[in-house]
Amino acid sequence: MLHSPHASEAAPRARSWWFACAVLFASIPPAMAFAHRSAPLFGTAAALLALAACAREGALPVLCRQAEAALLTRLGAAATVFLIYGALSIAWSPAPASSLYAYGEFLVAILAGFVLALSLPARAPRWLWILLAALAIGATWVLLIDLALGLPVRRAMGWRMNTFVYNRPALTLLVIAPPLLTALIEQRHRLLALAVAGFVAAAILQSESGAAKLGALVALGAYGAGRWLRPVALATATATIVLALALAPLAGDMLQRLLPSAAHQALATSNSQARVDIWRSFGAAVKYQPWFGAGFAPGSSFPDSPKVADLDPAYRTFLVAGHPHNGALQIWSELGAAGAFVAVLVLCLILRSLSGLPPASFAAGLAVFAAAAAVSFVGHGLWQGWWAASIGAAIVAIRMLAREERERAR
Repeated sequence: MLHSPHASEAAPRARSWWFACAVLFASIPPAMAFAHRSAPLFGTAAALLALAACAREGALPVLCRQAEAALLTRLGAAATVFLIYGALSIAWSPAPASSLYAYGEFLVAILAGFVLALSLPARAPRWLWILLAALAIGATWVLLIDLALGLPVRRAMGWRMNTFVYNRPALTLLVIAPPLLTALIEQRHRLLALAVAGFVAAAILQSESGAAKLGALVALGAYGAGRWLRPVALATATATIVLALALAPLAGDMLQRLLPSAAHQALATSNSQARVDIWRSFGAAVKYQPWFGAGFAPGSSFPDSPKVADLDPAYRTFLVAGHPHNGALQIWSELGAAGAFVAVLVLCLILRSLSGLPPASFAAGLAVFAAAAAVSFVGHGLWQGWWAASIGAAIVAIRMLAREERERAR
């Protein structure tokens, strides 16, 4: 792949643009703490600044060639096919307007992350990791203080007085933490890394997000396995993701049989029984439209899909949830077997691309992948722009880390 010059070699007239781009990129965690859907806005603004900086450098042709080369890889081609298929599925959605809005939000976040991943790592200033660490700690302070004192920050700003809104910044911190902590350790900023790890852990534990807590545990295991058992970790991750996608339509019925009522009582705070009921309902809907699904993100209009008109009313009640709180099942229910096949191909190719990273970057990348997968399998809607933008920011950080690790190895 073509590489652009490092920041120290960039044209002087573009440095202020890259400075602003880096600051906006690092501001994603605190922005999410204040406005819990703001990651796409900050990511898109940073991407636009990156494009402007490339134009000032005269590097837009190079960036276009990089983008073309990336899209012509197997991963790039598979991801493009998935996005095109998702766009086409809007045609058979029961709520095309809602689907189009959701698709647009998702696509903008993806494109912004793509631009930043191609451009920023090669020009990232040396201080970016320190700034990102400081702002991540600042984000956790906002979260911890507001939750501990009864939401005074949100009250003062006139925002929604709901504690669950802090789940989103906690999840953003979760996926950014592995490359950030790895970079700080590699640069021998161990005390700062320890502080970031402590604050991020506190934020995740203090939040109401069971998905974030699960993701943190999975990320820790994946990082350790990736660092010391690389082939085993890669094979396990691949097998797990394929199995999770393959069994998604059956997950609700399987858990209904496997989990006793006592287990649901112990997991009452996680709404486990309601989650299983929702999974069973969407799994039943898959049987009525198995090949192409209901269309991209129809939301609460999902039950209006003509093919599920004959579905048992007991199941239809839960379909108004809009999505099954299970990313794999959401792909099946909205895009059908065709979408699930392309999705599993994309995910396996992502793991294949991670296998080419240097040791520390591979472990961090696998931790991000595992955390994002774990959260997506039990959490919120898969296509939300803030989640795509947060994962995009983590990918940019992984590419920054990998570049620096390769430079140190020379």
